[in-house]
Amino acid sequence: DKDDGGKTGAVEVHEGETKIYEVANPIAATAISLAETKARDAVLLAAVSLHLVASSAEGLAAVVNSDPERSLRNALSKTRGQALVGTGNAGSGKPVGAVAISRDGGMAVATAGEDAWVWNLATPKLQPIRLPGHQSNIQVAAVSPDGRWLVTAAEDKTLRLWNLGVDDPSTDVRTLREHKAAVIAIDFSADGRWMISASIDDAPRIWDLHAADPTRATGVLSGGHTGLITDVAISADGNAAFTSSDDMSAKIWKLDKGKLVGRPKSVGAHAGPVTSIGVSPDGRWLVTGSQDTTARMWDLNQPVPGRTNIVLAGHKGPIHHVAVTPDSKLVVTASTDKTMRIWELGAKDPSV
Repeated sequence: DKDDGGKTGAVEVHEGETKIYEVANPIAATAISLAETKARDAVLLAAVSLHLVASSAEGLAAVVNSDPERSLRNALSKTRGQALVGTGNAGSGKPVGAVAISRDGGMAVATAGEDAWVWNLATPKLQPIRLPGHQSNIQVAAVSPDGRWLVTAAEDKTLRLWNLGVDDPSTDVRTLREHKAAVIAIDFSADGRWMISASIDDAPRIWDLHAADPTRATGVLSGGHTGLITDVAISADGNAAFTSSDDMSAKIWKLDKGKLVGRPKSVGAHAGPVTSIGVSPDGRWLVTGSQDTTARMWDLNQPVPGRTNIVLAGHKGPIHHVAVTPDSKLVVTASTDKTMRIWELGAKDPSV
């Protein structure tokens, strides 16, 4: 076997390699040859070659120390990102409070202190647009799924809607003032119409972002928990909201056109405060993360979702965030133990 150090594109099929390498290795060679001048193109090609091998009958075991793997490592080593927030470009060196990116990848957002900054990633010079207005540090930022709004929330108790459909979003902004304390979390329905926001005032609110006046909440979720609300989520269709609390429970709230219907249903069984909550886009699973170091899956298709659960154990510290992938296949948990874990929702036993 040879090691050209990534300096040439001469990659050949080696002894013991299967026929898939006759396709994968030439692509890897092209990636190596492009790495110095077109690093991002090289990364894409190397990833293709690696995928071919990993998807073959030999699977991931064949990837280790193969030419496709080496070509990807080489290409990644040549790829360099560009600092968006820092002294001399945006933010004046202030700590970054939140980041976000639009679903189509066209807009990037970062917050520094009281200001948000928006970059159009299609613009070669990447000059940001400054969005001033908040009176205290911004803690939350997100782009609505339909790409219409950038939403920011700060310690000043307000949320702001910045219109991403105009050339300068700072000229078209709406302020949501109904919360009585700092906003800590937001989530959207799949079409971007409904937004839920949570504050340490323990009264999550539902907003209709397609309304003529989106600054007035359509519903308030109150009286359900005995402890502080820690996180919120909303179903893809906007017909249900979900809250987690340090009272060691989560709750399901039925909605009709943004308004609360009936009393919430409880989901319990954690042995510590519930810190994070997420719902799969297909509406099947509710996932909660807790300080008890476990995440739990609750089947929303069951008549009583809170009666049984699947425990996702393995973290060594409290879980502070859960997220479900857009295809509803995976859930990711993040913990203070400095690790993230990926769980397969569709597996026969997701806890394994």
